[in-house]
Amino acid sequence: MPTPDMTPEQQEAYRTAQERIEACRRSGQPGLSLSNLALSALPPAIGQLSALTELYLQSNQLSALPPEIGRLPALTVLYLSGNQLVALPPEIGRLAALKVLSLSENQLRTLPPEIGQLSALSVLLLDDNPLATVPEELRGCQALENISLENTKLTRLPGWLRELPKLTHLLVAGNAGLGLPPEVVGERRHDWGEPDARQILDYYFSLREQGERPLNEVKLLFLGRGGAGKTATVNRLLGRGFVPGTKETVGIDITDWKMDCPGGEAVTVHGWDFAGQTVTHGLHVFFLSQRSVYVLVLSGREDTAGEDAEYWLKLMEAYARNAEDGEVPPVLVALNKWENGEQRPLVDRRGLEEKYPFIAGWVETDCRTGLGYTSGAVGLPDRLREVIGQRQWVRAAFPKGWHDAKEHFSKMKEDYLSFGSFQALAVEKGVEPEKVRSFARTLHQLGIALNFAEDERLKDTTVLNPHWVTGTIYKVLREGPRPGDAVLTLDHVAEVLPKEEPHMRAFAVELMRRFDLAFPLPERDNAWLVPARLPEEQPEGIAEGFGEGVAGATRVRFAVNPLPKMILPGFITRTHILSDDLPKWRWVNGVVLALDGAQALVRADHADRMVSITLTGKPEARPTLASLCRRELASLFDAIPGLEPKEEMEVRPGAWTPVALMEELERDNQEKLPVLLATGKVEMVQVRTELDRIRPLAARDEGVWKPSIFISYAHRDSRMKDELVMRLKIMQGAGLVGEVWHDRMLEPGEEWSAKIEDKLRKADLVILLVSTPALASDYIRQQEMALTFSLAKEMVPVVLEPCQWQLVPELKKGQVLPTDAKPLRSYKPQTAGWHIVMEALHKKVAGLKRR
Repeated sequence: MPTPDMTPEQQEAYRTAQERIEACRRSGQPGLSLSNLALSALPPAIGQLSALTELYLQSNQLSALPPEIGRLPALTVLYLSGNQLVALPPEIGRLAALKVLSLSENQLRTLPPEIGQLSALSVLLLDDNPLATVPEELRGCQALENISLENTKLTRLPGWLRELPKLTHLLVAGNAGLGLPPEVVGERRHDWGEPDARQILDYYFSLREQGERPLNEVKLLFLGRGGAGKTATVNRLLGRGFVPGTKETVGIDITDWKMDCPGGEAVTVHGWDFAGQTVTHGLHVFFLSQRSVYVLVLSGREDTAGEDAEYWLKLMEAYARNAEDGEVPPVLVALNKWENGEQRPLVDRRGLEEKYPFIAGWVETDCRTGLGYTSGAVGLPDRLREVIGQRQWVRAAFPKGWHDAKEHFSKMKEDYLSFGSFQALAVEKGVEPEKVRSFARTLHQLGIALNFAEDERLKDTTVLNPHWVTGTIYKVLREGPRPGDAVLTLDHVAEVLPKEEPHMRAFAVELMRRFDLAFPLPERDNAWLVPARLPEEQPEGIAEGFGEGVAGATRVRFAVNPLPKMILPGFITRTHILSDDLPKWRWVNGVVLALDGAQALVRADHADRMVSITLTGKPEARPTLASLCRRELASLFDAIPGLEPKEEMEVRPGAWTPVALMEELERDNQEKLPVLLATGKVEMVQVRTELDRIRPLAARDEGVWKPSIFISYAHRDSRMKDELVMRLKIMQGAGLVGEVWHDRMLEPGEEWSAKIEDKLRKADLVILLVSTPALASDYIRQQEMALTFSLAKEMVPVVLEPCQWQLVPELKKGQVLPTDAKPLRSYKPQTAGWHIVMEALHKKVAGLKRR
């Protein structure tokens, strides 16, 4: 019963909890939510729910739990985050079936010994608690796979963590006392994509067992428009003087040099001079990072200094912001060509400093005359030494035993090595064999050697130096297709990269695909479309089909500042199968997609910093298409931490309403929303009706189970895999399926074999793309297929080409697609075969959901 010391609100919350517990007992439902009730005490009646499997108690005011919590033998999920717990009762150890326990944002300093009895516990969230050490009691939880200890008070990690046999992810960001670089621990997040527990533990204990040396490295990035003088600035810093007629940078020039800075030994500076051409700006986001120092070079040519300053500073604020503390790296602004009266860059310095407080200073320079570079003057070199010396992470700890190997790879003359050669050299230089993969991943995160491929089926597994990767992509992007043509072929790549081996030319294209910079053209081998090279001009017919005068259209818009130039090209790449039949309606800032009789125009307006979606055609098909477009745009926006897009939909002509507000109202069961019309009148609109126009109800209902899918395929069939993924995204948009996973989603440096096995075990449905290369792959047959068969997973084989799939007895047990046994690649057009495949998958998913 409620107690007298409770406030009226707490007493009401307690009674509400009692009512929900009783209703749950009577119905026998497996899940119960008592979240966001302001509960100060949990009713002991909770112990009556012996069949309960999921209990949600987050965002309350609980300081303790009743011992009755231990009377839930079937409980597998328990969420207690966002409370005021100072201790857990010993009865918590009786929850033998518990797999997921969330204790984030509480006041826990210790855990009871009994928690070590949770033999099934797989996921444990302890972030944002004042824990000084990792509780010893967890040593007994041998099933632990994921532990989050972010933003606690840790100063050390215990060695027994290395003995947990299944530990995959360990999140420890926000614990400065551990002395680990942010690149190693990763940003704060709970999606378990990174960081890798083995890498963190290997790095941490290597520091303690071998000792440490300061890293003494910094990445110095030079930004600015073409012709501003970035290359001349780098030359002046290197003491090369002024070289008239220097060619404009194509791609990125990377130059290393030593610089004496306060606080220790000389620092190795990795200077990155970026191309200024507009076509390459979209790529800068892949290399702007928080652990860097920036020089923004401005000139007064064309009177654009103020506009350029706003553009680049806003990009840095978005792209390079530290997701953990919101800090933006320092930038020194070089006002170049200062002694040229006609090109002197004049900007509102105080106004910009107020708006962008990460500006570390202004330096008036002139590369032609040497202004700002004179020895002894407080010019650009002196300011750089000062700013770099103030950055503590420049001298971050690095294991002594790895130092020689790091130095070797950072100075290697080769542009790339096979991973086997990399492993052998790393061991030769002192890295323990069992830690080579952790070492490789650390070099990747520090930007010393980039490692993009781990899967043995990606035969070009390679360790590359950053110059080769960035320079090659920029060069192919800028010079590959013929002028006015966005189609890229291997012949074009060979012309641009004549000295590279054929397999590395193909690898360069694969990198472009990885970065969403190109996609394969249908029905055409070795040809790709590069959206960034598409025409600037909007094609004819767009205004007539989708303009403001088109009545009855569904409209959504995202306000984004800054609006990266890469967003629309990336969107075109990700959704290309829905625009392949409309190739004339693609341009660099827009595309038209078609699905089941509905059309969507997705367009970027960089002047208004807006991305809009306009849907026409069959009303019943629009919500799924709108949902797909919104999902893909949101994914692209989320990849840039500092972007904060504001999404609105037009609920009445000229009346726009935030989508997030309507979604919140729907969650709170509020049916109507007042909207101010363009006429000045107020109208009440139905929230659910409006949301139904842009996303099906099944996709919005998080409580509806959706099967997860694993795709097994041979690397040669990656194009067919991409086609399948896009079509499954349509089912995701309709709310029919959950996660769709394939090995291209592996993070660089990740333990691919363990990750693949983990995803296979958790999948509800396995789709096998069957071909001769797939059947010939030892890994696919002996690992992926064998595990699928042994786990008796629901499986759908999709036969791509004539092959001997009948020789695998297990494949004949299920439904083989396409249903008429004609291989998918034999269909002309291929979309007809895909239609048969997707119809069958719809039925399979519906059957899984019924069960």
